[in-house]
Amino acid sequence: MNSSAPSSTSENKISEVMARAPPPVHSSIFVAVTLAILLNSLPAWKDFDEAATVGAFTNVLFPEYISVLSLAWIRLGIAILIFATSLATIFGDGWIQETPYQPSSRLKATQFPMKGWKTMLPFTSVSWNLVGLCFLINAVIAFQVDAIQRQSKILLMFAPDQWILRVALLLWEASAPYTILVTSVVRYVIWPAEIRFDNDTSVLKQTRLLLMHNANVLVVLIESALLSGLPVQWEHVGVAPVIGLAYVVFSWSIARHWTAKEHGPQFLYHFLDTTLPGYESTMALAALLLVLIVSFAVFCASEELLQIAGSSIYAHCGFVIVTSSLVMRFRD
Repeated sequence: MNSSAPSSTSENKISEVMARAPPPVHSSIFVAVTLAILLNSLPAWKDFDEAATVGAFTNVLFPEYISVLSLAWIRLGIAILIFATSLATIFGDGWIQETPYQPSSRLKATQFPMKGWKTMLPFTSVSWNLVGLCFLINAVIAFQVDAIQRQSKILLMFAPDQWILRVALLLWEASAPYTILVTSVVRYVIWPAEIRFDNDTSVLKQTRLLLMHNANVLVVLIESALLSGLPVQWEHVGVAPVIGLAYVVFSWSIARHWTAKEHGPQFLYHFLDTTLPGYESTMALAALLLVLIVSFAVFCASEELLQIAGSSIYAHCGFVIVTSSLVMRFRD
């Protein structure tokens, strides 16, 4: 969801720059009420523990092809790729951000640099790094279990702690649906918006963004359908939206800090714009929440879908290909 291509025309001709862009009352109420409902719906830790088991994180769907140790190395390789990409982004040249606001927006589109640690603030980067952390912890769990199975004296003392399993499950149940959300929004919202405003989409085709916008969902689908079949529980559906809404509040709070005051508030994504008329801003949040819940439902249903598709590795590969092709995008 990096909206990093400079806009050649945003079509919202603003003569007066706003000093502040607080969220409308209805958006604030929507976020507060939704957060309260979601937090209240979260199960107790003992319920999390029923799903956060060693077996869930070290199950191997196709033991004839990979072992627990191979599972650990694959996960570690994915985590290294993700964090290497993030480090390259942090220490790279960055990009010039200009959000293509809607014509009805009261914000003045302004170019501002995204460099260094700021490159980790877009939700794409947040989601990408959550996936990396998830795969890293899952790799550690698999390494520990393999060491226990082999009675390794070096790692035998580091049996997976229950809190590690809890954190691993929370990260998985948040990052897995985020990947579909990010990739879907890029394909169906951000990329079309850049084309509609005649913006240069070459930035979206850079290797870094193609990885963050496409490889994210691919590696999660591979984990779900080809590696461990790590499930998500519908009872935990509130986990991902809680973190997502926290990011919305974060975006509201830093809107005035992206550029100098004379340029006014800015948002990284046009659908987080708080100045849209009527209930548009709240409707955008509701739409994002709906997509996130649907994404969560996809992973909840993946086990049943894979059973319908068949137990062969070819059927599982087909599931990964079909699902990823619905959300991934590489060209205009």
